[in-house]
Amino acid sequence: MVSDLSDTHGDGVSHVLELGGPETYPRSIKSIGAGGHIAQIGVLTGFGPRPDIDRIRSTNASIDGITVGSRDHFREMNAFLTHQEIHPVIDRVFPFEQVGEAYDYLQSAKHFGKIVIDLSS
Repeated sequence: MVSDLSDTHGDGVSHVLELGGPETYPRSIKSIGAGGHIAQIGVLTGFGPRPDIDRIRSTNASIDGITVGSRDHFREMNAFLTHQEIHPVIDRVFPFEQVGEAYDYLQSAKHFGKIVIDLSS
């Protein structure tokens, strides 16, 4: 995580995936650049004091909450996917040694489906 704007030559970051909650939220807000976006995915460290969002307003950044289900919901979803034989579309699998090429391929936007990096190779 970017600890302050000096890590990005004063520009801040464009996208933050915020997973922690009160323990990490202030750093996420501090690191966001002008027009940036924070995706708040669940709250893993509980609820606490409300973060100071003045920086969000002053930089025209945005925050979107992404709700995740419970562990039971996850189990039910996986049982449904298994029962219905629903599988992800995998475009291409890269061995770990080609992780750079995998990211280049992702950035090219030529893929249809998931790009997998195989960690077992």
